[in-house]
Amino acid sequence: ITLASMIERETRIKAERPKVSRVIHNRLDAGTRLQIDATIQYLLPKPKKSLSAADLKIESPYNTYLHKGLPPGPIASPGRASIEAALAPADGPWLYYVVTDAKTGKHTFTASYEEFVDLKNKAKQDAGG
Repeated sequence: ITLASMIERETRIKAERPKVSRVIHNRLDAGTRLQIDATIQYLLPKPKKSLSAADLKIESPYNTYLHKGLPPGPIASPGRASIEAALAPADGPWLYYVVTDAKTGKHTFTASYEEFVDLKNKAKQDAGG
């Protein structure tokens, strides 16, 4: 349920949930930090459009930028699609995803850190930042 709650908060597109699940599973399998923005948003008094460097340093067991593994409990109430995605992730090598369409919330998934950085930079430029 904890994993499903992160999926629930990371994407609003039902079809992407199994891919987000795969990214989380792949990171857990690799023993790397999950770095899920939704876990940081959970710590904040109100949601922010974009997280700051200071936000990523908030000390909490829910901060998946600082701590490896799943947080100690759910960060939301997951729906059925997120629970199913947590139990049956898509097949794929992905380790990263970036919102590449701000209107729809669509993500692009990649296994390459370099491509992830490129996608992130392009998304910032497209957003005017």
